[in-house]
This record gives sequence, structure tokens and C-alpha cells, in this order.
Amino acid sequence: MNYRFVDRSLAAASISALWLIMLPAIAFAQATDMTATSPTPVATPESVAQNWGLTATELIRSQRLLYLHRGLIHEDITPLEALGIFSATAEDRRRYATLYAQKQMAVLNRISEFEEAVLQAMRELNPHENAGLAARYQLTVDVGCSTVDCRTLIRRALAVAGDAGLDIHLMGTGGQDTVVRRWAAINGIPPDAVRDRTITLNHGADGMKEGLSR
Repeated sequence: MNYRFVDRSLAAASISALWLIMLPAIAFAQATDMTATSPTPVATPESVAQNWGLTATELIRSQRLLYLHRGLIHEDITPLEALGIFSATAEDRRRYATLYAQKQMAVLNRISEFEEAVLQAMRELNPHENAGLAARYQLTVDVGCSTVDCRTLIRRALAVAGDAGLDIHLMGTGGQDTVVRRWAAINGIPPDAVRDRTITLNHGADGMKEGLSR
């Protein structure tokens, strides 16, 4: 059985999807008089802004920026991305980038934790499947991923793989072993684990999908 994990792009997509889900709620809250008998809480601009670490004014400005630049940028980018892209100062750009990175990492961690729980549930539901076979896990990642992202992925992958072993496939190495070795050193891959082949480092092939699988 093949278990396929999402790659880091799903984290960004999940953040954008959350933003899109909230937009109709904002519009509804603005167009409808809320009463004490309303059965379902509706997101307000203030609550949505707080979720992104922004003020209501910043949230409104992000919507205005999306409207003014429609056709030039994706309509489903988050308010943090809109504000960051069109920041007037480097300080503001850095602030929005930090907030976005924190959101993305939080989503990535939750996705990884959920997928780990799913795998554990599958193992418990199918205790005899592949009995005696130590099928290794495969992590495919781009060599250009940030150190924080890579180390998070590696940590989660090793936790899931356990004693089964982990084969890491690096995309974008150009077939150069020195690139692989440099990436491994930067991202804290234990040399002992490579020597005993608990972890293997490999050049990725075209068409491989990033993420963790078995």
C-alpha cells in the first residue's frame, strides 16, 4: 500500500483556502444585521484580521490591493502575501513575511501531525499487512527548500519512519554529489545514520512528487 504525503505547497494552499473560506463570511457579516438569536457565529473583519495577526485596517488594505492589481497576481493569495508584495518599506515586508512564514509552518506541522496519526491508525487497523517487511519510507524534497522547512520535514519523516529507514531524494541537484553533501550538512543529517543506511541520500528524478511516501 502506498501512503502519499502532501508537500509543503499544500501548506500554502491550505492557508490560501482558509482565506477564501473566510471572505464570504466577512461579506455576509457586513451585509446582514446580526441578532442575539443567530444560531451560527459569523466571522467579522476584526476576527479575521486577528487570525492573520493584522489590524482591521490592514485587512481592508489587503483586499483593496487585490482589487487594484487583479489580473496581475493570483486572486487566492492571502492578505499577508498581498501586503508583503506591495509593502512600502523593507521593514513592513519583513514583518508580513515573518507572519506568513509562521502561519505556513503552523499549517505544515498540523498536516504532518495528522498524516502521522493517519499512518499510525492504518498500522493499527492492518496489523498483519506486510508483516515482516520493513518497507522503507521515501522523502522527496527540493534542494532549495529553506533550512527551517527542510528540518521540519526531516524531523517528521524520521519520526514516522522509525526503524523502517528513510530514503531522501533531492530534486534540483543537477546530479552533483557535492550539492547533496552540502544540503545534508546544512540540514543536520546525521552522518552515522547515512553510514549505516538508516538514511540514504539520493538524486531525485524528474516527475517525482515532493513529500513523504511508502
